[in-house]
Amino acid sequence: ELTRHRAIDTARQQCIILCQRDEVFCIDARYEMIDQCGWKGRSLGRAGVHANQALVLVNRGGAVGEDIIRLCKAIQDDVFARFGIHINPEVNIR
Repeated sequence: ELTRHRAIDTARQQCIILCQRDEVFCIDARYEMIDQCGWKGRSLGRAGVHANQALVLVNRGGAVGEDIIRLCKAIQDDVFARFGIHINPEVNIR
């Protein structure tokens, strides 16, 4: 059984520490927040979030850049509404 120790650095959004007996894991806080907002496996139009990887956006078929940006913005808005933290994509969108 995992025991969760919140270690979200709001400036850096670094990680959440998970402990299981004598083992310690660090996961990306963005992954955990996106997952807790229910986005893993969900779609918005033709773009979606991978069912097993909350940080991976996927083209469900025929999505264009605007679809990806709309999905990204919806995820950012949900994370901010729930946690009060702004998250940013790892890639530069221009």
